[in-house]
Amino acid sequence: ATELRKTIDDYNKQNEFLSKIEEKSDVGLFCQFAKEMKRIFQRSPVNCLNQIKGALPTITRRLLDDFSEKVQVSHEQLTAPIDDVASFVRYLTAAEKYSNEQNEFTQKADTIRDFYQLASSLCVTVPPDEESEYQALLPAFDDVKRVLSFAGEQKQTLMPKFSTQLDKLIGQLHSDVLDVAQTSLNPILGNITTKIEDAQAFLKEILGKLDEVKTAASNYNKYQRAMNLQVTRFEDVEELNKEITLKNLLWDTKVRWINLTEKWSNMAFAVIDPNEMTEELREYQLNAAKCAKGLQGNVVAVDLKASVSDYAALLPVVSNLKNPALKQKFVEQIA
Repeated sequence: ATELRKTIDDYNKQNEFLSKIEEKSDVGLFCQFAKEMKRIFQRSPVNCLNQIKGALPTITRRLLDDFSEKVQVSHEQLTAPIDDVASFVRYLTAAEKYSNEQNEFTQKADTIRDFYQLASSLCVTVPPDEESEYQALLPAFDDVKRVLSFAGEQKQTLMPKFSTQLDKLIGQLHSDVLDVAQTSLNPILGNITTKIEDAQAFLKEILGKLDEVKTAASNYNKYQRAMNLQVTRFEDVEELNKEITLKNLLWDTKVRWINLTEKWSNMAFAVIDPNEMTEELREYQLNAAKCAKGLQGNVVAVDLKASVSDYAALLPVVSNLKNPALKQKFVEQIA
């Protein structure tokens, strides 16, 4: 507003100077007429001033909307009830964020006030409800500043309470991980006679529980960082994730392998491409080997690896039978 006020003063000075030019004056033997020149020159500062006046209501509205949003959001975050670790961390995050932005808040409030004063000095009407809205925001803004003023003290007071709560949550998480790990040991995923739909249903359930403990572990680490506490490494969650992910990979590969081998079995020999089969087979060889190594004693993993290996052993034979040098009568017999 200060820069704009300076610009307005410059335009007013220009207009005042131009207004003092006499429209008619005698210069020696000559008579000088300056009316048209005066009119043309005066048009520039007057137009600029009118444009500024026309833009002021839009400017104040935009500034107020921005200020209003920031005050309402900050007030909501800083004055929300603090009744658990999550809400305490949200408070800490908000306090740090708005402490860094406090000067910016004050500048926004001062800028709006300055623009209202400028509009008044230029006889530009600002809607009454807009000024009322601005005045109504000031108590909330004062609350924000008050909360920020004792945020450090509040943090020190509440930290022991919620540190203890977080320790209890972490202990409960370790217990939950043991429960999920015990459930994942169900022999259904290692039994070769298990129906695919039964295995998929069980995996869906166990993957849901895995997501829950992974999310909790991630949140607790985030809380610890926000509270400047030592970050726990949840090795039990990592091991559980590794095991369940492998079992899911095993059964996903098994299902896709069954579909692929059925496609190959139903394919006319003439359209079989050994190179394409080799490329497709490579992924299954890697997955089967990974599952067999990571899931020691899992019969399904052993069976899958054996099945993939059998097909891999057949590929050289298929390649030889597809040799373009093979005589036509043999090709016809094979087809």
